[in-house]
Amino acid sequence: MKLIISFTFVSLLFLSACNSKIDNETKLAGKIEILMKKCNETKPDSVFTFIPQEDILSYNWKTHIISLTENGTRKLPKHPIWHNTKFVLTINNKEIYTGGFVNPLSGLSFESVNISLPYFEIKSKDPTSNNRLQIDSTLADNQIKIIWNNSKKDLRSNKKVYDVLKRNNLLR
Repeated sequence: MKLIISFTFVSLLFLSACNSKIDNETKLAGKIEILMKKCNETKPDSVFTFIPQEDILSYNWKTHIISLTENGTRKLPKHPIWHNTKFVLTINNKEIYTGGFVNPLSGLSFESVNISLPYFEIKSKDPTSNNRLQIDSTLADNQIKIIWNNSKKDLRSNKKVYDVLKRNNLLR
């Protein structure tokens, strides 16, 4: 009987050590997410996860193009995002930098950092139309691009972001 109790106790210790090792590995690797924030709103749903880490297949550090999973691609906005919406890039729930979205009609934004989406859906009465407004023809449907519009230090080249992407094998 003592042998069974001892074995059970040792097994529980081993299992708890394994779980804490997994948790520690997650904490060490870090977690990157992109949130969407509706400005000038205080409602709880004014900030929500736009792209969780699970939806990132890869991040090309040279071009700053993010390739997304099929699930992540489904979450991309289908209609234009206007000036009152920002994105927030976070690591372990801490803000690294914020930016806006490229305006699909003018291609301009007043933000230093912007996200360019591949396309938006548009309403059309023409049945032969593909109902899409191409925003960035260099992007595949499952990609977004973080653009830098400033002559000052490039916020996208943040060492913390690089390190988290590398530790999570997302860097290309």
